[in-house]
Amino acid sequence: MPLLTSLMNKLSLLLALTIFSGAALAFKSHNTEYEVFWGDRSVGTLAVEATAGEDTATVVSKLNAHGIAAAVMPGTRTQTSQFIKADGDWQQQSLLATRTKRVKVGLRGSREEEAVMNTIEFDHANGKAVATEKKDTVTLEVDAKTADRQSLMLLVTERWKAASEEERKAGIPYTFINGIKLRTYTFREVRTETLETDVGTFNAVKLVHGSEDDKHTVVWLAEELDYFPVGFDKARPRSKGVSVTTRISQLPEFK
Repeated sequence: MPLLTSLMNKLSLLLALTIFSGAALAFKSHNTEYEVFWGDRSVGTLAVEATAGEDTATVVSKLNAHGIAAAVMPGTRTQTSQFIKADGDWQQQSLLATRTKRVKVGLRGSREEEAVMNTIEFDHANGKAVATEKKDTVTLEVDAKTADRQSLMLLVTERWKAASEEERKAGIPYTFINGIKLRTYTFREVRTETLETDVGTFNAVKLVHGSEDDKHTVVWLAEELDYFPVGFDKARPRSKGVSVTTRISQLPEFK
């Protein structure tokens, strides 16, 4: 049971972190897919679909666990993020996170239902956002660049491409809503690495939040794909915990 509980806790954070296919091409309609690993074990797939217009965009991510992970995280986890373009930049308007669950009907029957996990509604005119998680609701102070955790990687790449070399090395802060709390990650560019995936080997810029010698978060942006994100890590080099890693398994198909 401790093993299953640890896996469940890590996967609960996964969908919010890895979402996100996106990047500088995030607001161009496309599909892509990632494979999720718990240590060396494949535990799920993450499918991403972005639909973009001139002034609006939607990013939908669907996580399906398999194997041991499916026992503790059954059904599909879906996150839908809505954006509009304002003052030349993309601003998030809302997040809806749901999961499918099977409920009993009568003595022997059952059916699948969608259950809401959490929501966010942004009110940029007043610098506020209302976030809900289960029975909790909070109002948070936000700015125009604040997004949900799902969209963090999408915005990391957008802002990284627009930043100067000095800003990239110093680190770019990203404020996001995680459940009903505000958090800030500061990603800095550390080097270019070779990243191997099932769909190819990429020269990738490595962005890191935290210390590489301790618990940290990583995103790799592939030079060959105009810095599209091809990998994510929740690394724990000095911990006994197992890291969750994500690697691209289907090249982005643009529409």
